[in-house]
Amino acid sequence: MRTPQDLEANEQLDNASEERIFQILDNIVETGKYTEPDMFMDLDLANELVVNTSTFTSQLSLKNLKPICFETFSLSTNIKAGGDPASTSGHHASTNG
Repeated sequence: MRTPQDLEANEQLDNASEERIFQILDNIVETGKYTEPDMFMDLDLANELVVNTSTFTSQLSLKNLKPICFETFSLSTNIKAGGDPASTSGHHASTNG
């Protein structure tokens, strides 16, 4: 029989990929530090979250570096997932103005 601790540990493992993506995006927002997406990420989720984060932060006063980092991260996730790099740029065009 599983204990509550086992269930909590499993839940943390289930959410680890999403938490890592949020950590990378938070680093972009807070410090401007860019981290390349890797093969262990859910790339579709990463692309969705970067678009959401970019849209949200575009309403804030951020330095120009951060939207570029978001665009690069989104482009990288799309390329690594085997998608068309050109399809990514349309997501951010509407957030810049």
